Formats: sequence, structure tokens, C-alpha cells
Amino acid sequence: MQNSAESECRVFALIIAIDRYEAIHGLNGCVNDANDFKAFLTESLRVPESHIVFIADDAATRVNILSKFDTHLIDNPDIRSHGGDTIIFFYAGHGSRVEAPNNAYSVDGRVETICPHDERGRDENGELIHGIPDYTIHILLQQLAAAKGNNLTAIFDSCHSGGIGRRDLARFAPPAEPIPFDLDHTLIGARAGHPGRPEEFRYLFMESHVLLAACRQEQTAYETTVKGVTRGRFSESLVRTLRAISLEKTTYLDLIDLVGKWNDQDPQVEGNHKNRFLFDGIYPPSSQKALLLLPTNEPGCFEIKMGSIEGVVSGTEFLINDASNNIVGFLEAQSVDLDHSILVRKKDGDKADIIFPSGSKATVSDWKNRDMIMKVFIAPDFDSTVASELFPDRNLDTKRLKSLPIRRKFVPIDSRWDADIQLRRISEEQFSIERFKDIIKDHASVTTIFSVKPDKYSRFPMILDAIAHFHFFLYQHHGGQPIPGITLEMHTLTGPFPVREPSADIFVNKIAEVKYNKTRRYGFTLCNRSHYDLFPYLFFFDPEQYAIDVWYSPPSRAMLPPLIASRDGTTATRLPIGYGGGGYAFEFDLPEGKAVDTGFLKVFVSTEYLDMDWVTQKSPFDPDFAPRLGGGRETIEKGQVWDTFYAVITMKA
Repeated sequence: MQNSAESECRVFALIIAIDRYEAIHGLNGCVNDANDFKAFLTESLRVPESHIVFIADDAATRVNILSKFDTHLIDNPDIRSHGGDTIIFFYAGHGSRVEAPNNAYSVDGRVETICPHDERGRDENGELIHGIPDYTIHILLQQLAAAKGNNLTAIFDSCHSGGIGRRDLARFAPPAEPIPFDLDHTLIGARAGHPGRPEEFRYLFMESHVLLAACRQEQTAYETTVKGVTRGRFSESLVRTLRAISLEKTTYLDLIDLVGKWNDQDPQVEGNHKNRFLFDGIYPPSSQKALLLLPTNEPGCFEIKMGSIEGVVSGTEFLINDASNNIVGFLEAQSVDLDHSILVRKKDGDKADIIFPSGSKATVSDWKNRDMIMKVFIAPDFDSTVASELFPDRNLDTKRLKSLPIRRKFVPIDSRWDADIQLRRISEEQFSIERFKDIIKDHASVTTIFSVKPDKYSRFPMILDAIAHFHFFLYQHHGGQPIPGITLEMHTLTGPFPVREPSADIFVNKIAEVKYNKTRRYGFTLCNRSHYDLFPYLFFFDPEQYAIDVWYSPPSRAMLPPLIASRDGTTATRLPIGYGGGGYAFEFDLPEGKAVDTGFLKVFVSTEYLDMDWVTQKSPFDPDFAPRLGGGRETIEKGQVWDTFYAVITMKA
């Protein structure tokens, strides 16, 4: 039982640190790192000792690590089920990259591991003790999220930690014996069948946790000396930064930027929830995106990680707030790239002596970008009350666009034939949208019926903004020469989880018509026959609900492109999604009473990593829907090396 003081703190941590190994050369700073991180938890966050399990050196055996993960985290009755508590897993020690022939989780025949104290020794039965593979850790983290919620942070200061892996002294162990194809298969299967655990699609591959890693997959994590004490340079910078910042106002992405990087070591942040505030399940307000203001080498110039793909143009204006949310001044975009922009003081704006303190954030105050808006035709008999909510200035002359609120992404039009959509009123609470654009009109139902109660008519502008966002990204295309040789395959999967075999490609000209089977599982493969190394993204668009989900995105800005170039321009490199090393399988639902349902997959590839979290959205018809990033229509700089295309999936009863 916990006492009342302990129950007030809802943070739990498992900390593992290994300097001494049985059969691998030792390290010097891992236990120092772990002690410092534990001190941060107990002193800064006031986490009770009873909420922390600390395992070091010879206590950190393979069996003990897996056992403590189970008893202290997954099955800990003091951690509330299904969310609300903060859970942290910290590892400092050796990492390795090991051959794994015929392993279902490996794309290239190798896996990353963390190295327990007794790795390469022998167990009581004389069997060789292996490292703990990345797939075992991933599955345990997903099972933990399923049981306790996904407010989960995993921190690794070791080599190859970008794949799940340390070197002045390297935290890297030379490759060990190959991993057996069925290593931890019994453990994984037993946990997957644990009573009360949800089915496998409950959490997508990086939905379960946020990962903070010391380096990229192919890099080495180094130790260094700070004030005479050996430390991992990532851990030392991380804990020092955590003590200096306001946790409740800093996201994981912000944190990695503040930790910094070294010439040969790039810390990473991975996970679908990397935009959350630190150690908390609360998202930043989605209608207003605050970006960390980063100084550059040029005096008076600042960088933000937001560019033309999100609608920034030269002249876009930003409001700057300090870490305490006080207004400091304004900046404007001087130069804009695909995923970042350089900001300078506005002409005729703030005085040159205004100081923007460390930790300041930028929020768009005026987009200066009103291109490519959605044109809406209002039926003649449409309700005037709703029309006044949509268009306070009820003038259908599109020349009056400048008088509309800047956040609106739509404009009324007086010709049905020039419109993108038509809005009709069916009854007091029911409305319909008729779509006129080709992709949806050619492949899916052209009409969506939705409900809005009279006391919620004020939600209409938000709904239409979301529909405009949906249309723009679905119809986004490259205006120049596309990248040749990028294709998407769709497969039915056979066999038990976690070992599933993909069928041949079932797309025909990027269209799949499939007879609905609620037990069938699907996977996808991205293929690259180009000479570009690429960062790929895969989104699912539901045209009935106007919802957008991300089905694959590269885990980290600092990683190497996961879809590597073809060696000869003919043989494709392949990235599995939903099977093998690509996470969990996908399933499709056919709504009750419907004979046919259609969705769209959108592939986006780029030679640069892009933070595309802003693309996703819930259905705007959901009462809990909140708008994503507001402002003008998104554009992409011409001349960038990128491409995009869509595919169609139709389920038939």
C-alpha cells in the first residue's frame, strides 16, 4: 500500500545502468548517469523511492531486467490502468547490433540489442545468454501501454539506440553470436495472450511511447568527463537540461533541440507523441502551434522547424513569447524551406535592441498566404443562421476574400459549377456535403451526411476548415518532375502474430477492391527503385468522416532515411509496414448497413525528414474535435526533391 504522500506523485520509473559486464569490456559512466537521473526524479519531480526500481551492474541480468519490467511496470497494481500515470524507462550501458537470420522483425537480417550484465555468459542450463533485442523491448513497451496507458518515456544512452544502443569510451559491444529466430518468442507470445490485454492493433508501432535516444542507429554513444566525473555525454546534457527548463511548457521535440548534438552523435526523439509536453499526457493546444525559437550564427536571425509544407511563406508573421508566456515581440519569415524557416525582425516593427530569451517560442500571427482556398456553394434554401456563422460578411463576391477571417480556409461562391463542395440543410440537425472533385467523386460516395445541433452551429467554420485541410492534402501533388520508381504494395497476411507472411501485391493500378473479412489482416510495402534515399510517410484518408490517420512516419529527424536507394535502379529496396520489422498489421471495418466503403492511402516521400504530425486530424463531425494548426493553405516549395501519390482501397460486403 502507498501512503497518501506517495499517492500524490504519479510517476514510476525503472532505471538500469551497467558499467561492469561478465564477458564484455566495461564502462565508467553509466551508473553515474543513472544516479543523476534518479536524483532528478526524486529532487525535482519529488518521485518517492518506492516508485523507482534501480538495477545496476551484476544485478542487471537478462532475467532480472525482464522480470522487473513485468513486476514493477506492466503488472504493478499501484500504477493505474489505462492512463493517467507517468512511466519512465531509463537504460545506460552497452548496445550492439547483431545478426538475426530469418527473424520476422528484421528487415536486413540484423537487430539492435541492449546488453545485460550477463550477456555472452551461460545460464543454469548451459545455454548462451543473448542481449535483449529491440523487438522484445518494443513489444514490452506496447504491452505496458496497453495495460497502463501510453504516457510512457523510454530513454536509452547506448550505441544503436536510434534503432532501439555508448564510446571517449564507446558504449558499444562488438557483435555477439547471431540471435536465434525464435528468441523471446515464448515470452512475447505469453505476454500477448495475457488476460485483459487488447488486440494487437490497439497501439501502432510508435504509438505506445516516446523514445529519447543518445544517437542515430548507425552512430556511437560516447562517454566524456565532466568536472572529473565520467558521464555519457547525452545523459549529462539531458539531465542538465531537464533541471533548467519548464517541463510543463516543453515538448519532447523541444527537449532534443535544447540537449544539442555533437559532430559524431545526434540524439533522437521518436514516437507519435513527441509533441507532448514532457512526462505528461497532455497535448499542446492543437489550434495554435508554438515552435521553439532557435538562434542561428547570423545575428538577428532565428530558425523554426516549420516551413512551406505547413503554409509558411516569405513574410509570414510570428508572435514571440518567452518561457513564461509573456509577449516579447514579433518576427517575420525571411527565407522559407520545405521544413524550416529563418525569421528576422519585421520591417518597421520591433526595435533592434529587443532580446528574445532562450526558450522563447513562435506562434503564427499572420500567415500572409491566402492561396488555394476551398470554394463552397451554399444551396439557395440554406438556413440563414448557419450561413451567418460561416460567413459573417454574407457577400458572395470572392473579391471580398480579404475581409474574411484569416484562419478560414474556405470562401463562398455563387456558382455550383465552380465549387469544390456544396453544403445543404436536410433538417434542423442534419446537413449534407456533396463533393465535386475528381478523386473522391470517381472512387467514393460523393455525399456525406452529418449532424450538428442548433446550439452547436458555431462549429461550422471549424468543420469546413477541417474539410478544406483534408481536400488539400489528399489532392497535393508535385508540380514538377516526380521521383521515378516509388511504388506501394498491399498484401493480405497469413500466419500467426508475430510471424506473418505477405501475399503478392493486390493493388492493380493503385486500386485494391477487397471482399470484406473482419478477421483478415493487411500489410504494405514501400518500394524504391530510384537513386534517392528517402523519408517516407503513409496516411489513411476516410472521405466519409474527413479523418486522416498516419500509418507510417520515420521515427526521428536524426535517423538515416529508412527507404534507401536502389543499387542499380532496377532492384527495389523494400520497407515493410504492418508486418516483419514494420510493426503491427492493419484491419479494415465495413460500417454496419453499408455494402461498400472506400478509403485513400497517400504516400509522401522526401529526401529530407519532415515533421508531418500536423496532417492528421480526427473527424470534424466528432463533438470532441479540436482544430489542428490554423491558418492559410499549405504549399510546398517547387524544386525540392519530393513526391506524392495516392492509392484507393474499397471494401465490399
